[in-house]
Amino acid sequence: SPRFMVKAGQQLHKIPYEHEWMEDLEKVSLMDNDIKEIPQGTSPRCPTLSTLLLSSNPFLTKIPCSFFVHMCALRVLDLSWTRILQLPESISDLESLTALFLNNCYQLKYVPPMGNLRALQVLNLSNTNIEEVPQGMEMLVNLNCLYMEGIKNLKMLPTGILPRLSHLQVLRLDRATVRGEEVEELKLLEEFRGQLYDLCDFNRFVKCQCYRRLRIYHLILDISDSASFVVNNEYEKEVSIQNCSLKRGGEEDKVLLPHDIQKLFIYKCDDVSSLCDVSPSLNNARDLKKCEIWCCNGIECILPLSFSNAIEVEEDLGEESRCIPLQSLEILILDSLDNLSALVKWGRRDGERVIAPGTFSNLKDLDITVCHKIKKLFPPRLVEHLQNLESIYVWNCEEMEEIIAAEDENKATTTIFTLPKLKELHLSCMPKLKSICEGVMACDSIEEIILRKCPQLKRLPLSLPLVNGQPSPPHALRSILTERITWESLDWDHPNAKNVLQPLVTYSYYDGPE
Repeated sequence: SPRFMVKAGQQLHKIPYEHEWMEDLEKVSLMDNDIKEIPQGTSPRCPTLSTLLLSSNPFLTKIPCSFFVHMCALRVLDLSWTRILQLPESISDLESLTALFLNNCYQLKYVPPMGNLRALQVLNLSNTNIEEVPQGMEMLVNLNCLYMEGIKNLKMLPTGILPRLSHLQVLRLDRATVRGEEVEELKLLEEFRGQLYDLCDFNRFVKCQCYRRLRIYHLILDISDSASFVVNNEYEKEVSIQNCSLKRGGEEDKVLLPHDIQKLFIYKCDDVSSLCDVSPSLNNARDLKKCEIWCCNGIECILPLSFSNAIEVEEDLGEESRCIPLQSLEILILDSLDNLSALVKWGRRDGERVIAPGTFSNLKDLDITVCHKIKKLFPPRLVEHLQNLESIYVWNCEEMEEIIAAEDENKATTTIFTLPKLKELHLSCMPKLKSICEGVMACDSIEEIILRKCPQLKRLPLSLPLVNGQPSPPHALRSILTERITWESLDWDHPNAKNVLQPLVTYSYYDGPE
């Protein structure tokens, strides 16, 4: 029967003595301990040892070269989450090794030559401190999975290595750039996360449709020398565009997007005024679920809407947009857009504002923060398209005055804005906010309302169900968080509305404008 030594999580400060390492050991786990050192000259004689787990020993800084000399059958070695500075040269002789885990060894700067490790199938170097790929990596012809994420000092994967690794199925890079044509040669690749060399290389990769054979991809375009903003991987098919100039010339300077993209992240692309300037292929992104736009100072609106040659676009947006509405989009996050003045810029047909069916029709979550120029969040005509909206989060937009803008013309009847799936309304830190809407909001699913640091807001326009002629809270409403000064100053459409909602109110501290 196989022999094991398991001393995981026992708060060990020293490695077991050599006499405890029996010659017939097959698997050893010393993970999750406080081992600080392996004494010089330690060399356990374990010729049949196949698995050694030393991960999560955060004080381990050095392993002597002698340690692995008599472990010739070792197949799995896990040194992740340790503080080792370099690997011993004896690693190079572990020719049976199939998996080597060095991820999150943040101090690791040196990995010895790996040319002899031809049986290696999994190599994880993510979040190490290496500055160049280990010598002989191109010889790892049986490698299936290569993880090299978060290596801040590795700028580019040298050309010529990837085509030799023809068995790769998973390739994860983020900071190190790679040539698209080399990725194309990996016919067995199923997952690719990486930064392509430049815009031309990026577009070539998309145009040849190599992404179609990938089950998972995260394509990154960042032409700056600064480190890319690391984005959490939430979807199987993502694109990140960072620090790029996309409006310098003609169509060749626009980004081509994969047709099946699910998430688009845009960061510090200052010369685009709308999503239409980012990519002419946005109208093909029928599966786009999430879009985040951060720190793009040129962005004035998300969609400039015009639908025929006869339509004039307000504020002279120039060339007519070919964008179609983002009908598949579920999550829209807008953060630190200094010049954002509207979600949509409207077209007109015969003097009437128009919007195409399906615009934002699947939007569930809208999050807008630190966008100081926008004054009105939703045009009234847009609200009828937001029937799937579940969350509105608006924070620190200094010029915001209205959430749903007032109608242009005066109406004798009260407008009812229906948002049947809205669960959360969070409005904070908007000193000029005066109105949520002029009419009333029918939000039967509302669960939580937060109103904080909005001193000019004088009305909570909820449509309250009537029971025997008296208002009652919406059935799903659990809580209202606001300041006492705000709650006491609100006006109500029904004299008993404040009383029936009062039990749901929790006060937060705020003593007026700062």
